[in-house]
Amino acid sequence: MNRILIDQAARALSDQKYADKNYYYSDINAAAAFINFIVEKIEEEMMTCPNTKDGICSVWWRHDGCYQFMSMLYRWTENPKYLTEE
Repeated sequence: MNRILIDQAARALSDQKYADKNYYYSDINAAAAFINFIVEKIEEEMMTCPNTKDGICSVWWRHDGCYQFMSMLYRWTENPKYLTEE
């Protein structure tokens, strides 16, 4: 496992825990913070595609990797900007 990513994820969870100060929903907030962390990492990976602008690959139907990333991002965020037409 990538130790740097583990440390960054732990930091994101810790920051969310102290920011919310809500211990009744801390598990839900921690899960949301972790998913947000993963979404940011996937968006960073998508930016390596030369056809990506504003987080979206303009030729996603030809790039299997971009298609998979956008499908995951849509499922996890439900943001229509990542919606791919199948």
